[in-house]
Amino acid sequence: VSTKLIKTSYASSAETSYVIFENVKVPVENLMAKENEGFRAVMYNFNHERWYIVVSLLARCRFVLEECFKWASQRQIFGKSLISHGVIQEKFARMA
Repeated sequence: VSTKLIKTSYASSAETSYVIFENVKVPVENLMAKENEGFRAVMYNFNHERWYIVVSLLARCRFVLEECFKWASQRQIFGKSLISHGVIQEKFARMA
């Protein structure tokens, strides 16, 4: 078994690596997929991981936007709610 680091565009702390198995016997019941189909199985998993990450991030962004909107609606400044000021409305438009 040997490994080789993959140069990536994100944090190097992840240490994404190739894992190379040479002359290794794996019992059939321990195979993740059909023989020589491991790359396809890993890519399938990556797609699901990425989808989960995107959905989680969008949900968090929506939550933050909602909290900001609530706060701007309650906050009073110069006798009006903060959300009624055009500059703040534009900031919300850009955030959305």
